[in-house]
Amino acid sequence: MENRNVVDGYFVGNLGDDLFLRVLAERFPNTQFEIQTSEKMFEFYEGFGDFMKYKSPIQKKLLRFFPAWLMSRMFKATHEKYNTYTLLGGSLFMDVDYAPLYKRIRDFYGQVSDNAFVIGSNFGPVYNQPMIQWYKKVFQHFDFVTWRDTTSEKKELIDARKQTTLPDVVLGLNVDNVATIDGQFVLFNLMNIGDVTENTDTINEYLKSVVFNIKLLVSQGERVKLVSIDKDGNDKKFVSRVKREFFSNVDQVTVAEYIEVDQVLSLFKSSKAVVATRYHSLILAWLFEKPVVSIAYSDKTTNFINTWYPQQKVITLDELSEKMDIGVMQETAIPVEKLTFLKTQAKKHFDSLGAALNREMG
Repeated sequence: MENRNVVDGYFVGNLGDDLFLRVLAERFPNTQFEIQTSEKMFEFYEGFGDFMKYKSPIQKKLLRFFPAWLMSRMFKATHEKYNTYTLLGGSLFMDVDYAPLYKRIRDFYGQVSDNAFVIGSNFGPVYNQPMIQWYKKVFQHFDFVTWRDTTSEKKELIDARKQTTLPDVVLGLNVDNVATIDGQFVLFNLMNIGDVTENTDTINEYLKSVVFNIKLLVSQGERVKLVSIDKDGNDKKFVSRVKREFFSNVDQVTVAEYIEVDQVLSLFKSSKAVVATRYHSLILAWLFEKPVVSIAYSDKTTNFINTWYPQQKVITLDELSEKMDIGVMQETAIPVEKLTFLKTQAKKHFDSLGAALNREMG
């Protein structure tokens, strides 16, 4: 059987995870990887690289009912082991309804692969204590883990010699050939806060604050583009709602949807400044050296900032108020020297995977 290199993650048209795939393809242009996604996304991921796309395999379905140790024994009795299994993405370890199933899937693939890796993740930020114990056992079958913040590494889920902390994977993306688009504008990344909290006061305060700040930018003569960085999720609906309910007759405020990766990269490259709610909108603002203010909806953002660039201006949802001037136009971009360091370090995420692929080829 040919070498099989499986990449697991959330490949559903979310920009951050999509950019992880882009970086992977850039790093290993001559290696075919297998990714699981829905059939409706096959065409979208066609241009990302040499990825074999498939729907959920039978093993994942059976793991709903059978333990990983039994499934791995059955698999190894009838199949050759995978060459590599790579769990690729950011917030892959969360206390959600399917957390036990995710744990079994990762345990299974760790046992049926010659080499298993986690690349570019953070643990949590929403997790429970049983998850800590689960993954200490699961990671016994993994060869190396790269985290993107020191908070995750300090949980000591795996032997210290098998883990490290590096800047976000996307900071290693090659953006030399990204096109620019006409016009000067502030890019305002919005998200549906209701996806992360049920607190109606927080949800309403976020809405009031972003509307206030968009109006403030317009009053200062700025053009504003509202952007979501998921293809078909609730962020996109929220952006449409803000435009429709508050700025339907304001020509200076327009909407930019996530259609494909290069188009969104061009938006960030061409912007004057960025207001970033989603985590990877902050990363892209850094990557393109744009002044940015981060509205942190999660500890994963503040943990990352505190690890790598604590001088970054960040406002948490708890700190946000209706008439607070976010002040993005008064900010400066991340220093070039710091960015150069982060980009160099980010490229190291794939070193262990590269060594495993080279061993197999040799």
